[in-house]
Amino acid sequence: MNIPNEILTTYRRLSEKMNGQPSDFPLGTAPDNFGGRHLEVSEDGKMALVATDRGVETKRLETYSVDELMYWIFKSYANSKAFYRKNAQYDYVKSQEMALEEIGKVSVEWRERLRQEQSNDQS
Repeated sequence: MNIPNEILTTYRRLSEKMNGQPSDFPLGTAPDNFGGRHLEVSEDGKMALVATDRGVETKRLETYSVDELMYWIFKSYANSKAFYRKNAQYDYVKSQEMALEEIGKVSVEWRERLRQEQSNDQS
């Protein structure tokens, strides 16, 4: 399966906002079965971000919206980047703030959406 050009070009454009340079699309189209994610695109245009581990599907997010797909990908990237920043001591609140800063490079709306999700997670 080929990844539609709209997804590839949108990802490159948004990755440049976050990283200062465009990046290639980071996901394949087949499971790696080691906890990684892959993209599935159905004939009707539905996109699924799927995680598998040891041959078992562990998570599936589905949408028809390229923007929604991009949010999921960049949210994960922002959270990972914030978590793995080299700090002497892990600080959950600071990590959340860093994730907001990272995703805010791509979209103010996404930053506010992530802030709301973080607030809901703490409730």
